[in-house]
Amino acid sequence: WHSLNKAEWHGGDKFLSLIKTLATKEIAHTPRPKRHPVTIDHLIALCDSLSPTNTFDAAVLAVALCAFWGCCRFGELIIPSSNVFSTRLHASRSTPIKYRSQHGGSESVHFHIPFTKTERQRGADLSFTSRPVLCPVDALCRHLDLNANVPSDAPLFAFISADGSRLPMTKEWFLGRCCEIWKWHNLDFIHGHSFRPGGTTELLLRGVPPEAVAKEGHWNSLAFSFIPSMITVLTRPLIHITRHRAP
Repeated sequence: WHSLNKAEWHGGDKFLSLIKTLATKEIAHTPRPKRHPVTIDHLIALCDSLSPTNTFDAAVLAVALCAFWGCCRFGELIIPSSNVFSTRLHASRSTPIKYRSQHGGSESVHFHIPFTKTERQRGADLSFTSRPVLCPVDALCRHLDLNANVPSDAPLFAFISADGSRLPMTKEWFLGRCCEIWKWHNLDFIHGHSFRPGGTTELLLRGVPPEAVAKEGHWNSLAFSFIPSMITVLTRPLIHITRHRAP
């Protein structure tokens, strides 16, 4: 693109190295139906409709905001079904959670997950920073407070049901509640994987460097930049620079 348009390259050497690494990989293209990313509108609908005092709704909102802002895969936060939980693969309520104060008055929360798709058994450290609205830190704290009586060997996002049972948050229950709300608001149908590209797109739109986004989402390369919605976001500032450069 830069060669064809005679545009100056403004990316750093590390960014260029990651792009070159990606270009040398053999990527299999499997046709899939178009999947819309989760957007800020989807999150606002959840915040407006989920009850802040309901234990199940609190867990749903915590998962949604953490998955979005942390660019997480679903398997890093919740389990596919109620009978497959394992502390070797999933974070539990006994997982140490650290809270830190950041410059400027913001707060962040950090915890380790034992397994990821890319790092395998080495796991990864997840971190979430507070925000004025749609805050993952507030949502996580509310969930942990309302569901404080969940046993330590239960999944991290387990909740207390109306009859007092302790139940794990599964993908089916989570998406079922989210899609129920989004249907009321006439928003796009969303798949579980849509949170990761949605959060990635939003961070890029807010000016977060691609390298930082790759680190946040545990990408081993800048493969996300080849997702159609990402290409638009990443090339927008370069096109703007080229069009507004003095002759």
